[in-house]
Amino acid sequence: MRVKTWRILDRGAVPEGASTIMYPCRCGYEAMLPIAGRPIAMGLGRQSDGWVIFDPGTNALPTTIQCRRCRRILTNEDRRVR
Repeated sequence: MRVKTWRILDRGAVPEGASTIMYPCRCGYEAMLPIAGRPIAMGLGRQSDGWVIFDPGTNALPTTIQCRRCRRILTNEDRRVR
């Protein structure tokens, strides 16, 4: 059985062999996304793409990913609370 995955265009700070989470696209497609860190909440906004909240510490999402169904390209914006 094949695992659904996002097309990773730029891994950023996420190492090879990192843990994965199911991450949604606005089109309804869900697939495994590699992450660094421990997520505590995630979701899909009404008019935004998916979001993830991490436990404090080192964490990262890939910088640029692409949905395999609708081909939408998502770019990670660093929105850290300071």
